[in-house]
Amino acid sequence: MTDDEQRRENLAQETITAYLARQMDAANDKAIDAVGSEDAEDRGAAARQAKGRLDLWESQRGLDAETAQATAWAVLEEVEDAEKLVIYAGALLKDVERHQEARQRAHVTRQWLRDQGYDIPDYEKEPGL
Repeated sequence: MTDDEQRRENLAQETITAYLARQMDAANDKAIDAVGSEDAEDRGAAARQAKGRLDLWESQRGLDAETAQATAWAVLEEVEDAEKLVIYAGALLKDVERHQEARQRAHVTRQWLRDQGYDIPDYEKEPGL
């Protein structure tokens, strides 16, 4: 593996880890908010599932197909959010840099997922991404 391939793999894995950690944190927050309500059991189960996905990823670098798809779309949402900042808030340097970083993370992560055998379709707004 070349240095560039290793860098890309590391970036993709960091991006996936960050996404799964955010999902687990959000699920935990919802479970805590639901304590004592009729949704508590469902929210607790969702939090445990999110933790299970993160644990599987961290221990085996494994993802189920649904999680791979969700990750692939989440990185595109980051690109779109950053693009909106550039377009609507004015092209501040930090916004342009955020957009470029989000695009790089999306491209590398989506391609890495494809290389691992996951069926990740092209982004309709930008074929190849």
